[in-house]
Amino acid sequence: MALTIMAIERKYRIPDGVVAAYPALSLSKKKFTPSLLLALDDPILPYPFLKLCINCYVGDYSNHPEIDPDHCQYLSPASASDHTLRQFPKIRIMVA
Repeated sequence: MALTIMAIERKYRIPDGVVAAYPALSLSKKKFTPSLLLALDDPILPYPFLKLCINCYVGDYSNHPEIDPDHCQYLSPASASDHTLRQFPKIRIMVA
């Protein structure tokens, strides 16, 4: 999805479609979504493992506020502007 956002911003050709396999739309460590709350006691993907994965992917951004997942639309596509999201192509989201 980050590639699509970049294409929109830079006025490149937008993909004809996007296929997202269980996408992480928000990597914010401050927001508690229903899926995060369900992961607290999930036996397959427990919260400590999920938190470890997010920390490994995002890293320490204290010295780089431009990659703060609360505001960086490339890490958290849910934080992209409505103007950008309206230009997205059709999206197929795969979930299990």
